[in-house]
Amino acid sequence: MAEIGVASNLTKEAVVEEIGRTTPGREAQVQVFLHRSVPPDQVARVARDLVDAARHEVSDATPVPVVGRTSKLAKSFALTADIGVLRALAACSDVEAILPDNLPDILIRPRPSTRRPEDW
Repeated sequence: MAEIGVASNLTKEAVVEEIGRTTPGREAQVQVFLHRSVPPDQVARVARDLVDAARHEVSDATPVPVVGRTSKLAKSFALTADIGVLRALAACSDVEAILPDNLPDILIRPRPSTRRPEDW
């Protein structure tokens, strides 16, 4: 299977730096996606282990990160954490991608039809 290229502004490191610029001094809410090699039934455990390791790597004085909802299907988890923890996670090989929580929806929204049934 061919690899799909990632835009330079969507790399883990670039996203984390942008989050750092937009939320200075505050904890950020992100969605973290794990590498495809992580088994679906291990997503929650791996998420906790990675976040704990990242926090201890930065400093034990860092506010405790909050791991939110996990998704086995997407191999992802919601996270509220300090920017230092996010930087440490971005350097981790088990983390595939980090995206901010405030991205606009990408789903197509239905619009009211202007066609009447008799026009069909």
